[in-house]
Amino acid sequence: MLHSFFASAVYIFLFYTNPEVVKFTVSQHKMSISGTSTMHDWAINVRDIKGSGQFTIDKGKIQKIENLTIEIPVQGLISHNKSSTMDNKTHEALLADQHPLIQYKLMEVTSINSLSEGQTIQTRGNLTIAGNTRAENLDVQSSIQGDGSINIKGTKKILMTDYGIKPPKAMFNTLSTGNEVTIEFNINLKRN
Repeated sequence: MLHSFFASAVYIFLFYTNPEVVKFTVSQHKMSISGTSTMHDWAINVRDIKGSGQFTIDKGKIQKIENLTIEIPVQGLISHNKSSTMDNKTHEALLADQHPLIQYKLMEVTSINSLSEGQTIQTRGNLTIAGNTRAENLDVQSSIQGDGSINIKGTKKILMTDYGIKPPKAMFNTLSTGNEVTIEFNINLKRN
């Protein structure tokens, strides 16, 4: 028992005193895209996310992020009420046949600030939707979990027209969606 205590103490000491560069991949997620329409608000769940990145961890805090990429299959965007009409309109508006993935690639971390629990991280990266790429600022909250995984969460508002997307219409053009959408995410990254 004393031996395992010392082994744990050594691990904790090394983990919290030496910078460690670790590759992480997405293990769990909860993500939604929501907006408004002339009839009612709407929301879409993101069923699948793939992603990875390299993080430098020092003293239990993120110090650096490199090579972070996230990919979301457009066909995996499913409306909350599982409406095939809404899903088809969404996939069509996002040009799913020509551009099957929504992608985010980190360009730079502009700041990392510690909080009482976790950190706020300000980033800039390239977001590609429907074949159109724009640089976007993204602020996230992060925390390192007890098992060494990383939790990242945040919210981002974008305009569909910024990505060449015509806001979908339905019911003989009597129903129109608003141009602004809100992306909310809560992603867990596990060590490789």
